[in-house]
Amino acid sequence: MALDEPVAVVMIHGFLSKPKTWDSFADLIASDRHLDFVHVLRFGYTSPLVRPNRLRRVPTYKDVALSLDGFLSDRAGDFKSVVLVSHSQGGLIIQRYLQWMLDEQRGNELERIRQIVLFACPNTGAEIALSLRRSWLGWNPQQVALQPFNEDVSAAHRSVINRIVHAREASRGSCPIPVMAYAGETDNVVPPASARSAFPDIGVLPGDHFSIIRPDGLQHRSYLALKGKLIAARDAPRTPEVPRATGAISAGGTRALGRAAAEEGAVSGALTGWKSYTNMMPEQLINVEDVISEIASSMIDTSAPSALAVTGAGGLGKTAVTYAAVEKATASGAFTTVVWASARNTDFSQVDATAHAISSIYWHNVLETIAAQLGLELFDKMIVEEQLRTHISCLPPQHRLLLVVDNLELVHAADRVIERLRTLGLGRPHKIVATSRWEATTSRSDLDVHNTRIKPLDEATTYDLVRLTARNTASDLAHARNEELRPVFDITQGNPFLVKLISRRYGEAARPLPRIIDELTDVARRTGNDVRHWLYDQSLDELALRTSAEQASNLMLAFCTRGRGGSLTYDVLREENQDVDDEQFDHVLEQAHRLGLVQPSARHTRYAIHSLLYEYILPRQDGGLHER
Repeated sequence: MALDEPVAVVMIHGFLSKPKTWDSFADLIASDRHLDFVHVLRFGYTSPLVRPNRLRRVPTYKDVALSLDGFLSDRAGDFKSVVLVSHSQGGLIIQRYLQWMLDEQRGNELERIRQIVLFACPNTGAEIALSLRRSWLGWNPQQVALQPFNEDVSAAHRSVINRIVHAREASRGSCPIPVMAYAGETDNVVPPASARSAFPDIGVLPGDHFSIIRPDGLQHRSYLALKGKLIAARDAPRTPEVPRATGAISAGGTRALGRAAAEEGAVSGALTGWKSYTNMMPEQLINVEDVISEIASSMIDTSAPSALAVTGAGGLGKTAVTYAAVEKATASGAFTTVVWASARNTDFSQVDATAHAISSIYWHNVLETIAAQLGLELFDKMIVEEQLRTHISCLPPQHRLLLVVDNLELVHAADRVIERLRTLGLGRPHKIVATSRWEATTSRSDLDVHNTRIKPLDEATTYDLVRLTARNTASDLAHARNEELRPVFDITQGNPFLVKLISRRYGEAARPLPRIIDELTDVARRTGNDVRHWLYDQSLDELALRTSAEQASNLMLAFCTRGRGGSLTYDVLREENQDVDDEQFDHVLEQAHRLGLVQPSARHTRYAIHSLLYEYILPRQDGGLHER
């Protein structure tokens, strides 16, 4: 790019703010001779503190995103290089705009955006004064979107991570744009964890939520940070403009579309986007390094079977181990794209995984999840298998895909799913991984599958896990000796889920170790094989004591309405628990998490319960909890 070619920096303000908030930056840029190529354009939108009259409304993020599209066309249309800069909520608007452009198949038009800079963007929501905001500003849709775990905001963020940050080349559905996310060193409105979120390029600047964008001189670190990005945007090489595709695409045109997408390298999930599709958060694992290495090696090895079933009883950590193995395999550079789909099992009246049972695993939902991570636009959901088959067949020869289908619970479900995925063209050099309680059939040569079984923990590792889980509590369990913890192993038989359930229950209760051991010893003597149900009873009863029986029951039953293996967003859970106010609901959800009953995932934007717990609390026809 020519050094004198102008660059437009479009500045987008935050919640309850105005374009004037950028005065400090604008004045410094105007006085800096090194930035004489920069043209400051301030984008404004309505974000009122006072409720407007009935003839007016407050715009939603989508409204503002569409307005930003018009602004970039009208005010910045003549600029071949654009930098988007935002403060706070403005960053969420940028992400909503990018998501909308990609959904509209206008990804190629984003190529002139050379850089995005986010100052204190609440990617996972802002919790400060949440109750007051809900009370005073509940009428404001922008305030609703700022609340933690907002589903639309999370979806836009995932889209940007997968289809912008990790995109390889520009296409209709993706466009690589560098994103720099800055957090304020003393910001208590948007903590650093929320400002950074899943962005790989991050930084921390001096200042709080407001002073971070009020540099007081040319040497202020916030100004220097932005200045560096503007100069880099000017010097960045330009790519040839690609004509925008127009016109409808028929079902018969899927092969041409698939070949174009594959040749463009439009696989936007890349090597990190899969993590946001898992129903778990990364956790510290102990004494499973060997099995993780074994699974990772099987994934990487092109001469090994092209499908792998990770099997074992419920609660042994199949998902967590597979997650760690996928991270290890991707770090080796063996794959160009990783896709993760969690099967939502429901309607389990069948003993075997018949064709009807496979459909009850929400087969279409699995396929749509795969398509989304491949950056494949589904023009007709009725032919999704054909579109996926075409897309996979047109991938470049050097492309290698790793596909994980998690949470298959039925007998022979792994066989059926692998079989169906084979028809999509997922054979060598690609790799399929399925997690299931049941082993796949290795005698069938067409499946080309190997089983790896996850075993329970041994005694010593069980005791280490107890101490690890209880280490941040006031419980004596955190420092107990092996011989003192023997009843824990007797009860759980090394099942990690049950071990953590016990550790969290007693750790949160902070009971003296002798009382814990006496109770566990008595349970082992009285219950025999019914220990698991006793554990669930105790944890559910503890949740009821900390909240109320009705609140505990309503929260847990909400998970049973969507089928085993499914995860729910905060907003969906909230809708299922309307008999309590926001503070009460947040409290019961927090307590359920502390007790190990509810598992967060996708950076605390989704929640799920373990399939073992689902089976226990599955409601009867009369709507009550499973009789205990």
